[in-house]
Amino acid sequence: MPYLRSFFSPLLYLVAYLTASPIAMAETEALRTSLHCPAFIESPHYRAPANTLTASPDNWIQVINQAAAGDEVLLEDGVYTYDSYAVVLEKPITLRGKSGIASNVTIQGRGYGQEAEGLMVMAPDVHIADLTIRDVHHHAISLQGVSAGTVIYNVELIDIGTQHIKGNGMGPNGLIACSSIGYGQPTGTGDYNGGINLHGANNWVIRDNHIYNIFGDGSGCVVDSECGTQYPGGGAAILLWNDASENIIERNVITESFRGIVLGLNTLYSGGLVKNNFIYRRFSGQEGVGEFIEADTGISLIGASNVVVEGNTVMLAGEYPGVVEVWKANGNTIRNNLISKPVWNRGDAGYSDCNDANIADCEQKTNTVIGHYAHSADQPLAMQTQAIANSPSTTSTMQDPGLQTATGIQRKISAVRDENLDVIAERLKLKEERLNLREQQLNQIAAEIAWRENALLETMQDIQLQFDSR
Repeated sequence: MPYLRSFFSPLLYLVAYLTASPIAMAETEALRTSLHCPAFIESPHYRAPANTLTASPDNWIQVINQAAAGDEVLLEDGVYTYDSYAVVLEKPITLRGKSGIASNVTIQGRGYGQEAEGLMVMAPDVHIADLTIRDVHHHAISLQGVSAGTVIYNVELIDIGTQHIKGNGMGPNGLIACSSIGYGQPTGTGDYNGGINLHGANNWVIRDNHIYNIFGDGSGCVVDSECGTQYPGGGAAILLWNDASENIIERNVITESFRGIVLGLNTLYSGGLVKNNFIYRRFSGQEGVGEFIEADTGISLIGASNVVVEGNTVMLAGEYPGVVEVWKANGNTIRNNLISKPVWNRGDAGYSDCNDANIADCEQKTNTVIGHYAHSADQPLAMQTQAIANSPSTTSTMQDPGLQTATGIQRKISAVRDENLDVIAERLKLKEERLNLREQQLNQIAAEIAWRENALLETMQDIQLQFDSR
């Protein structure tokens, strides 16, 4: 399907997963990140520092403490350890890996056996980028108090005991983008886990992240203690709640996780947008401690109001009916999503499939449901896509009973086409120009090397002649 490569949409991830192809997934990820995730220092989120300080694993805590507001601390490649409960960032500084490659700088926790956090943000306008945090008992990054304007960009958070990013009463206008969050194994330890968990988030943007394997072990523990106190299966990949509002959750890829995106969770939540996310789970659950754990929802609005959910692809195996669910939630709009089951109204909920009173226009914006979908890595792509094309299809409003799935998919492809096609084309053109320029530069270098070789040869010949004449 060459035409699919001309734009980014969650459907690209569906194709990649259907083929079970790491190459397809890598190509899809490269296309997405090339457009929406430039290098941090080339992104609009980078700010010129007042001063730049360079730190190594031997002195990084000291350098962070010495940095003044507006300074930038660059971490050299290496593994960084610490002895305190957390590394506290209490001034508005930038902390990032010098190389720009997140995997080159690792903040290494002390494992689940010792209670600790990674980075604790206790100041506004702190920027964290281009680094990895792993093996921490509690949170990799915790946001406290006045942490408004926080930017978290191109970080890798791996095997964190509880929530990888946790916000408690933090300030507004933050960003979590272009990052990778999850467990290296199918489940974490305990059930008090999660990817991004923010209390009271207002006007935050969570975009272009890959969140994976957020699934508990069924023990009900907080990591390895207080067992039996937590819900088996764990937390959500993304949870925003407790007076949160007007957040944008966009273009995230969530795979093989217990819950996907949850807003409200029986607390106040209002406004905002959930758009163009790809949520996929190929299994119905996991074997837990003592029993099988049935996986849960893809997108859930519980107590949330006035949220727009559109353009998402949610394909989940299993019997849980809430692929997209609403409960005790009103004024929401759920439209133009490609989902494996119809939207589930759990009660006390009101939502519309579009904002248009015109019925004919409304028909173009309803959700497309592709039956009960189950992935088989052993089944060829052609057979799987044919099965999708032949499966029963419906829309959540059933306004067009004769609509066939193939037509719904084509409509979906058109509907979720990235608005930035021109931007992609321009960037591809710019990349081609840069490659041509690089080729010219290499040719010039090769010519200069050849000239220098000839000059050196002539010099050696002159020396030889002088030596022979003696």
